[in-house]
Amino acid sequence: YAVQLAKKALIREGRLIYNERSGQISLPTNTFNRGTLIQIPILGRVSCGIATELASEGPHSFLPISPSMVNAKRWDDVFSLVAAGDSMNLAQINGSSVSDGDYVIIRKVDGYTPTEGDYVVSRINDAYNLKRLHIDKANHRIVLLSESTEEYTPIFIAAEDMEYYAIDGVAIDI
Repeated sequence: YAVQLAKKALIREGRLIYNERSGQISLPTNTFNRGTLIQIPILGRVSCGIATELASEGPHSFLPISPSMVNAKRWDDVFSLVAAGDSMNLAQINGSSVSDGDYVIIRKVDGYTPTEGDYVVSRINDAYNLKRLHIDKANHRIVLLSESTEEYTPIFIAAEDMEYYAIDGVAIDI
């Protein structure tokens, strides 16, 4: 049982790649040569509203991109999610807005210190969402904000409820 838990944790962290179709587990490819494409794992969908898209344990498929397209120091810390919804259609992530169906490139963050204005992928009760982070120090809470042509209610996370909330990554490109 402990081995299964460790394996699931390694897959969730991106240190192992699980192919749902074949059931095979492999190591991620972290090196590349000029002229080759990086294969970024697509881990599912990310809600651009209330967190309703459940987190995945392994990639559904891979997004091939040129290494020069995304500024990342380590490729094993990068994954992708497919945007679901329109509550971030005015956001500007590396100069691009987020439309329903877009691939959002995420850099995993371990030991992340929240930074005002970051576009974060958060996990609330094992469901992903994408929002702009606001730190409300006066009220000891985090506020997750939409940036949309439509009106959406912010999501408030109190400091004492942080055990149910985690920031899994920062959006770095669309």
